[in-house]
Amino acid sequence: MRAFLITSVMGGLVVVLPVTIFIWLIRTVVRAVARILDPVEHVLSLPEGWAAWVVDLTAFGITLGCFFLIGLVMQTKAGKAFFSELEDRLLEPLPLYSTLRDAVQQMLGQGKRPPFQEVVLVDVYSNKTRMLGFVVDELPDDYLSLFVPTGPNPTNGYVFFCHKDQVTHLKARPEDAVRVVIGVGTGAASLFEGEEALFASR
Repeated sequence: MRAFLITSVMGGLVVVLPVTIFIWLIRTVVRAVARILDPVEHVLSLPEGWAAWVVDLTAFGITLGCFFLIGLVMQTKAGKAFFSELEDRLLEPLPLYSTLRDAVQQMLGQGKRPPFQEVVLVDVYSNKTRMLGFVVDELPDDYLSLFVPTGPNPTNGYVFFCHKDQVTHLKARPEDAVRVVIGVGTGAASLFEGEEALFASR
């Protein structure tokens, strides 16, 4: 029970904390820029309350512009090299930095997909037999780390390192694939709905 509670709390923290930090960062930067623009509010001859809105919107626009410029610099070799050096020397040693970075990247769709979220058929032995598995990680040279569970216990199985050419991605949900493994193949047809041509080309 203790392990379950700790795992659940940490899982919720990993989801909520990056979002909270992201919102806090935006609000902090926008408020800082708005304070700089406060004198402009008194210059604008607008109805009461409107000047504050204009200043806030301008501050938000400037903030987005700054993020855009930083992102633009990060697209260059010099920018990537500078940030990589900064990250290695100053940021990586900070507690939880790597976890938060990966979580934020995942939230924004820029990081790797979490493990066991991609259901695949893998051609391990180069014949007409296919194994049902999950993508665990991406490796160099277009290789994938795959876990192929054995039924009826999906926590047991085999780890394979296969080239992407040996892997066919399915549209099926991971939970549906796990049910098929637990049912030792029962209901497997549901994994291939809408993919009638999957085996025809084999």
